[in-house]
Amino acid sequence: MVSLMGGELSPSLETNLDHISENAIFFDEHTCGADESINRPYSENSTKQWLQKGAYAWEALKKVTLLNEEALARFQEFLKKADFPVIYIINPMGWSRSGVVNLFVDYQVLPVNIKCKITDISTGKEVPAQVVSKRAEGAYWALDVSDIPAMGYKALKIEPTNQQLTSEAGTNVEVLENKFYKIVIDKTTGAISSMFDKDLKEELSDSQNPFRIGQPVKETSVKRDVAPFVHTTVSNVSVNAGTNGPVWESVRIVSDLEGFEKGTEVAPKGMELEIRLFKNIKKVEFKYMAHKLIITDPEALYVAFPFSLPDSRIVFETIGGTLTQGQQLPGSASDWNVAQNFVSVRGRTGQIIVVSNEVPLWQFSDFNMNKYERYPKKGKTWLYSWVMNNYWFTNFRAYQEGAFSWSYQITSTSDTTNSYATKYAWSERNPFPSRTFPSGKNEMKSPLLETLKINAPLNAMLVNSRPVYDKKSAILLHFRELEGLTADITLSSAILGQTISKIFEVNAIGKQVGDSLSSINLKPFEVKFIEVDF
Repeated sequence: MVSLMGGELSPSLETNLDHISENAIFFDEHTCGADESINRPYSENSTKQWLQKGAYAWEALKKVTLLNEEALARFQEFLKKADFPVIYIINPMGWSRSGVVNLFVDYQVLPVNIKCKITDISTGKEVPAQVVSKRAEGAYWALDVSDIPAMGYKALKIEPTNQQLTSEAGTNVEVLENKFYKIVIDKTTGAISSMFDKDLKEELSDSQNPFRIGQPVKETSVKRDVAPFVHTTVSNVSVNAGTNGPVWESVRIVSDLEGFEKGTEVAPKGMELEIRLFKNIKKVEFKYMAHKLIITDPEALYVAFPFSLPDSRIVFETIGGTLTQGQQLPGSASDWNVAQNFVSVRGRTGQIIVVSNEVPLWQFSDFNMNKYERYPKKGKTWLYSWVMNNYWFTNFRAYQEGAFSWSYQITSTSDTTNSYATKYAWSERNPFPSRTFPSGKNEMKSPLLETLKINAPLNAMLVNSRPVYDKKSAILLHFRELEGLTADITLSSAILGQTISKIFEVNAIGKQVGDSLSSINLKPFEVKFIEVDF
């Protein structure tokens, strides 16, 4: 977007991106690590090699964080101040989208001791806003925003009022309910025993499963590769009301689990869960925090999601497309699968979509360790998110330790397309960048901006975009067709005084492979890389 606006790019951008990718690849390399990491987990060799391997991940994280900040800094010259405080919400994706923005704002700009009205300047509508947590100098907020333009931004106005801001505690501990869902909490497990979709008029929880929606499950065995595998769950469960604001109402659950830090009889500690029911969008969020003890005996942690819909099956996004359980190549991994962005339980009347930004591994229909089915079949629509384990024999540590957090975002819909599931998941996993400004000289010309107009049907998606490094005014776009249909895409610049001079197809490394195009035509499930010159 900086490139489209004519802004200055870092001369080291390509080098920095390559450095980040190289570090991520080195960390991902399975055989990089001590061969004695399991039988001698505390040896100097195991310790040093894990620290070296882990350093690749931390290096990538540090550099990508700086790169994101630099991108926002270079885009900031196009974000103008007004004579009132402004929040800019930026959408770098290829379609207009709505959702919840999480951001930190100083008290001087957005105080929490008085009520402030946040308004969508383009529509005049108030934006629901809720305090998530506070620090000495400011607070973390959640804003429920709508229709942020594709590859563009929208400006919001902050208006202090004379009213005192009051925070509400939640009132319910066993039932969360709004116009979308009625959710019943099982106080013995701290999980969801009933999840009724009011639009679909369907119960989404399968009562035949011994575990409930969102229930943590611990797995142990005597040896890492030998059955039987034993499954246990949480104890000493405490269910409490959470927060109740304009964006969501929640329930907080704390429990003990073997292998995790143990609390007291009146104050469990090891597993924390907040279930958030959103008020303005159809979404339920599970936010977990676990406090792990060091254990080298074989163990794993799952979260169960036993869903049910009429005539349903499991569908998930894999590398570059979607796959239905039981349709994979014979002999490929069947005990578990990796979801790129979502897993869906899809039936005749609707689908349930589950997204996790932190946990990619899933076991479908059952706990599947060491079944090794050569011809996997369609099974029950029970999902088991595989959060962690120490099963691998070499190269990885024999234990996990300390506190870590992860989350799931869930929605259900009557739209059973790949397009809906894919774009919902990509939107959840790609948060809106934002910038907040105090009041100043009024230089704002428009509260809305779109840099590139992408006229595409719903079944076509922009997967990625980046500048062409050796050209001043050119970008690369990566498109994917999602439904097994054809798709025609046209592009035009939305920036005053700028026009597209040339569009042509390139290969995956940016080399031209086709003639100049007037539109982009995708065949069923086709992927294309396109260069656009301005």
